[in-house]
Amino acid sequence: MTGPLAGPAGCRSCRIGAAYVLLGAYLLLFPRANLRVLTVVWNCGSVVHVPALLGLTVRLSFELPGLGRAASEFGGSTSYAQLGGFCAGALTLPLLRRPGTALFQAARTRAFRVRPLAGG
Repeated sequence: MTGPLAGPAGCRSCRIGAAYVLLGAYLLLFPRANLRVLTVVWNCGSVVHVPALLGLTVRLSFELPGLGRAASEFGGSTSYAQLGGFCAGALTLPLLRRPGTALFQAARTRAFRVRPLAGG
């Protein structure tokens, strides 16, 4: 194959799967960490601290409908790449982590804290 899709540099599913490897490993290391989520309702915006376990679970649940699509359709193979990458990261982290690095580390910020945006 030649052209822009030849090799992993052009494979969108490969890049997305690789990003999800990091998310799977992150969830094992920091499940109680808080993700900052920007919320905007009408003209008021705020940042909400959502636990990583909840945020990544919701994100992965959006990929489940894509699994039913055929791989030839847009999104079918990408959903498999995302879920496969996530599982690969979660399964290989215990084998590849540095000695002394603890799994399931404690939270460093309070969950569901809401901070309004400046000027909002």
